[in-house]
Amino acid sequence: MTTTIKDVAREAGCSPTTVSLVLNKQENRISEETKRKVIKAAEKLNYTRNELARNLVRKKSNLIAMIVPDLINPYYTEISNHIINGFAKLGYTVMVLSTNNDVRIEDSGLEILNNGFFEGGIAVSIDFENFKNKLNPKVYEKLVVLEEVQDIMEDIHVVTTDNYKGGRLAAKYLSDMGHKRLICCTSLDKVPNHEKRLEGFGSYLHEIGVEFDDYNSILRSNLEIDGIEMFAEYVISEDVTGVFCVNDLIALGLISGLRKRGKRVPEDVSIIGYDNAYLNRFYSSDLTSVDSQIKRISRGAINILTSLLDEEKCEKINLVPPILHEGETVKRIDE
Repeated sequence: MTTTIKDVAREAGCSPTTVSLVLNKQENRISEETKRKVIKAAEKLNYTRNELARNLVRKKSNLIAMIVPDLINPYYTEISNHIINGFAKLGYTVMVLSTNNDVRIEDSGLEILNNGFFEGGIAVSIDFENFKNKLNPKVYEKLVVLEEVQDIMEDIHVVTTDNYKGGRLAAKYLSDMGHKRLICCTSLDKVPNHEKRLEGFGSYLHEIGVEFDDYNSILRSNLEIDGIEMFAEYVISEDVTGVFCVNDLIALGLISGLRKRGKRVPEDVSIIGYDNAYLNRFYSSDLTSVDSQIKRISRGAINILTSLLDEEKCEKINLVPPILHEGETVKRIDE
């Protein structure tokens, strides 16, 4: 049975009000002897203050909601971990909701945000129109999105990698390594971050005169096993030498699919991913990847949201410059 403040009061021989004043350090007029009795009684009964209840009385929960599409992708797992730890140092607790890419679950998350129980929210890879239409305006003001913003949410606060620049980095690196027969692999869903990466990739290749068009050079598929297998089959059939995958999860799946078919990476096909998530280091090959700088994105999100909670004004769009991580999955070729 949970120990209550009344139990402590009974043990210490004083009133519950006195116990509350002592434990909340508001005991200026209480004798030292009574203070010692209260503290001793609380320790004996292993009493812990209910911080949530106290915060609710003060109309402050110290809870942050975080909505992510899944926790399978190493990027979402890592950024969630950084944000949880960062807010913990500031006295906040982060509750993470994984929607599993299901709009019904996302709607449940929006209802939770709208009930006013959370101080603020962070959202990664969301249905922008759904958020705009269903989110309470007051909650909307205390929301930070970690994704390329669309016109429909132009007034939202955003922290994300500079996806356009990252796409150009990938294109330049593959081009500098001698690759001209290039394709991109992405999902069927047109995720804003991914689309911006593809835009940057294509723009660089057009500038240097390398053939690239959306219809023939961008492969789209579901990201289940059969979709990744289709990517591998196409790469082999078209004699592609270099592939840009819009995230590391697709890149690792493609490497696996190619190896099953007897193709070596990077000897036969060079692959570059995007994010450079920490979990990638546990795979057999060090994946070459555009590093989105997950730690910096996380710190930026925490700083902006805490500023919003303090009613401070912040920049709306905050882009973190990506950098290239040169791993072992891109080979220089001479064509």
